[in-house]
Amino acid sequence: MSDNKIEGNSNSPESSKDKPVKPETTASPKKTPAAGDHAAAKAATKTESNKPSPAQSKPKPTAETKRPQVKTASSDKGKGLVWLCLLLVVLTLAAGAWLFTQFQQLQAQQQQLQDNIAAQLSSQVQQAVTETQQQISAIAAEQQQTAAKTDATSEDLATLSEAQRRTQGMVKSLADRNPNHWLAAEADYLVKMAGRKLWLERDINSAIALLESADGRVAAMDTPSLTPLRKALAQDIQSLKAIDTIDLSGMSLKLDSLIDHIDNLQVNFVELPEQQSQQAATSVSDDAANWRANILASWNRLFDDLITVRRRNADTEALLAPEQEWFLKENIRNRLLRAQIALYRDEQANYQTAIETAEKWVNRYFDLNHRQTQKTLATLRDLKAVNLQQSYPEQFRSTAPLQQLVNYGHLLPASEDNQ
Repeated sequence: MSDNKIEGNSNSPESSKDKPVKPETTASPKKTPAAGDHAAAKAATKTESNKPSPAQSKPKPTAETKRPQVKTASSDKGKGLVWLCLLLVVLTLAAGAWLFTQFQQLQAQQQQLQDNIAAQLSSQVQQAVTETQQQISAIAAEQQQTAAKTDATSEDLATLSEAQRRTQGMVKSLADRNPNHWLAAEADYLVKMAGRKLWLERDINSAIALLESADGRVAAMDTPSLTPLRKALAQDIQSLKAIDTIDLSGMSLKLDSLIDHIDNLQVNFVELPEQQSQQAATSVSDDAANWRANILASWNRLFDDLITVRRRNADTEALLAPEQEWFLKENIRNRLLRAQIALYRDEQANYQTAIETAEKWVNRYFDLNHRQTQKTLATLRDLKAVNLQQSYPEQFRSTAPLQQLVNYGHLLPASEDNQ
């Protein structure tokens, strides 16, 4: 477009008159001859196409003399455009290269970002899968526990249902029985309590009282067919009354009293009989008829401090030192405690041994003329005479008939009872 404008101005006569055309002095790099000729030919072609017809006007001489200068300016202008195009191409290539590099970097960053996102997503997915599996396992375990609890609950319900059914059956059977059944149940309970008192606590009196109460319950039924049961109860009561009762509580209190009064016993300190006889032999008589004995006594008294000879025919117990007295009393107290334990355990041998040992030590080491010693020995002899081995019946005769009465409501015949 710039070339056409320049040539339009050169073809106009008015523009050539007003303003002289100056040649272009713009420096530009040299072009190859082919490029210059091509530009000149192009400019000439455009100039010929823009020439006016001969009828219109004839170009003035001034304009014709200046036409070569216009061609030169157009040629230089074309060269500038070429170089400008080349510069634009170079810039475009550089920009393309830079954009390509940036695109590659952006693509690499995008790929790295995608890889990072993929790795994070994979890790999160794996973690989610692991947590889900753990939750599934926990839920499965809870389901198993719930199933086990359900089974246990079902079994418990079945057991409770069976127990309820049995209870209903028992209630129905009790409702169908006559009122005497309650009296029979009470009598059976009293007989069982009597056996516990007899065999576990050795309390004969309480056992007799319980058996008598059971006989009263049977008598209240006022049933002639229960005569064998009352006969068995009477035999049980008589067999217990025939046993010598032992007051265990009283005996235990006696042992406690002996233990408390051990410290009041006095140790036996006596003179040796040999010393008394020797003192009597060394005394001088006033009778003249005993002159020989008096001479012998005086002679013995003279040499008494030089030589002493003593003869003892009987055994003499060694006297206790004061510090040994405490140990003796503690040993006796220990023996009495053993006797008390054996009394409650019904151990006749241990009881007798402990009582006899305590009695022997009191006889040997304590003053027999002292009142407390005499009372202690008397109590020990009474306790030693007690026989703990009592012959208790192994079973009550009334137990079996009472069981028949409770279970069947009546007594069975002797043949059925034996079966």
